[in-house]
Amino acid sequence: MDTDSLISRIAADSTPVRRLPPPWRRTLVWFLLALPTLILVLAMHGLDVSLAEILADRRFVIEEIATLATAIAAAMAAFASTIPGTNRKWLLLPAVPFAVWLLSVGEGCLNDFQKYGWDGLSLRIDSGCFLPMAVTSIVPIVAMVRMLSRGAPLTPRISMILGMLATAALVNFGLRLFHLGDVTFMVLVWHFGLVTIYAIGAGLLAHRILDWQRLSARLPASLRMG
Repeated sequence: MDTDSLISRIAADSTPVRRLPPPWRRTLVWFLLALPTLILVLAMHGLDVSLAEILADRRFVIEEIATLATAIAAAMAAFASTIPGTNRKWLLLPAVPFAVWLLSVGEGCLNDFQKYGWDGLSLRIDSGCFLPMAVTSIVPIVAMVRMLSRGAPLTPRISMILGMLATAALVNFGLRLFHLGDVTFMVLVWHFGLVTIYAIGAGLLAHRILDWQRLSARLPASLRMG
């Protein structure tokens, strides 16, 4: 098929397509969809501390800001990754807030170790977090997958890992409000464990959930590859 014939076929079968909103706007929509469930869980569970106690803990405030910034940055990077031709530097957007998040938790672990010794790094199963974690994860996960599939996920593994990092960070942001105090090693293991589980699951299931060949089958026949 020569170029003129190909262009003619594409033009004949083309239909108007509404352009996707920019990544920042899609991130805002995703965040607003996830927020009500997070607020509901917080209202039902209740905060362990007052606002004054939260603001008085400098490291905790830095950790929460970095966690929320990681969620927002990772969501923007995930949505940007489904736009063909987007600058790949978008993928590095969550790197700085994620590093600050990890370092703030690591600093807390070091402080606990210096203060309490090995007792400061004790680990226990916190079953009280499982249900809030599951409930607050459902809406952002479903919304993220749905919104990513509306783009062009040519790199599904990267898109899914970034999307799940955003979800895990947002969930952690809310769950940490249940645990202000000397539970830093718990946060490092269980909450960052959540990030790891989501990332591994996203990597394994990405090509099934964001199957570009299946998604592109919705296009007119003349636009399909092969």
